Formats: sequence, C-alpha cells, structure tokens
Amino acid sequence: MMISLIFTCFFMISTILPNLNEGKQLVIVILENRDINTGQLYKFEKLEGRWNQIGPAHLIAVGANGIAWAKSEWAPERAVLKKEGDKRSPAGIFPLTQTFGRVSVKKAKYLAMPYEEIGPNAQCIEDKKSKYYNQIVFDNTKVNPDWEQDDRMLREDNLYDWGIFVEHNNLKTPGDGSCIFIHIWRSPGKPTAGCTAMSKKHLTQLMYWLDASKNPDLVLMTRQDYNRIRKIIDLPQID
Repeated sequence: MMISLIFTCFFMISTILPNLNEGKQLVIVILENRDINTGQLYKFEKLEGRWNQIGPAHLIAVGANGIAWAKSEWAPERAVLKKEGDKRSPAGIFPLTQTFGRVSVKKAKYLAMPYEEIGPNAQCIEDKKSKYYNQIVFDNTKVNPDWEQDDRMLREDNLYDWGIFVEHNNLKTPGDGSCIFIHIWRSPGKPTAGCTAMSKKHLTQLMYWLDASKNPDLVLMTRQDYNRIRKIIDLPQID
C-alpha cells in the first residue's frame, strides 16, 4: 500500500515538473513580488555539470497584474493560481519547445529550435470548449474550426515577429490559461495580457541561443519562491 502511494505521488509530480537533470539551458525570470509587472531575465547554460550565466540580465515585462502560479507541486501554500483572462503570467517551470515568427523557415534555418512561420491563417486557440484549446493552429484551413476565441498570430503591431511558445497548461485544462508566449514588447516595460515580453533585440538573441538538444526550460517566479525551490532542485544562484 505504501509503495503504491509513493509511486502514485512520484508519477503525479513527474507529469507536472520537467526533468531538470536533462536540461542544460535555463531562461530564468525573477520578479521581486507577484503583483509587479516587470522583472529581470537571466540565461544560464550547464557546462561540465555547472550552471554558467550567459550574458547580462535584462528587463522584461509580464502580465499587467503580475504573475500567478500554474498548478504545480512547487506552488506555495495559498498561492494565487493562474486563470484564463486574469492578466497574470504563469509562474512555474515550463519547457520551451516551439518557436515561431514572421520570417520564412528558410530564413530562420540557423535557429536550433523547431520553428514555424506565421501567416494569415495562424491562430492560437483560447476557446475553452475547443479541442484545440491552448494550441497554435498554424494553418486554420487544414482543420475544422470549433472555436470562437483566438489570438491572431499575424499582427499589425509586430509583437509576434519573433516568439516562443511556453508549455504551460499542457493538460489543456479549461480555464487554467492558454496561449502563453515569450514575445516582443509594445514598448519598454509595458505589461502584457499574460505573456513575457522584451525588446526585439533581446528576444532575437534569446531565440538564436536556445537549443532544443539542451532541453531549455523557462523558470518564472518571485525571488522568494526561487530561493525556496533552489534548496530542492538544481537551480543556479541569482544574486
């Protein structure tokens, strides 16, 4: 009975948390508290078993109302949890597996991440009733649309000229939040609807640094939560 319970708990945790032992790249976003909408982004790479910072930290913007925890074993007690439309960016640890942008696949060939060009038929689905909820449909002419709410990817404001899909709410639980990206900001420090944003220069550098073979993760949380979790798992020190 006890063995079965331990296995069940381990399975539940492993389905929520990435295996950081396999990851060799971290994109770390630190905020001083959960209700502010700017923070600092750090890049780290593991070399010979040690985390090394890559370049200086820089300013980023998050949701207009700050951040809220994705459902996770790492969330603190009485945590504010991420919900659809709350204008908070999800806090937690999330794999980064997909990039996108306005340029062609051919022109983006030097990226070391999976990449898709966004065109007029690309949408990210925010409709909780859709079977495509929390997915980017890069060509809506190849599926049977069953949604009413979506985020058009080809924008006049150029926010998605470059972008990274954050693997948040992988279980696609309705209402837990959808279509979370790292993208270009509207202006320096201007908050988002729930994504993480930065200058085009910094995002371009980030996308060309990321390497799918190194299993990159986004770590986004307050400094207090980061220092708490760092005592449990292998995360670099942030001064």
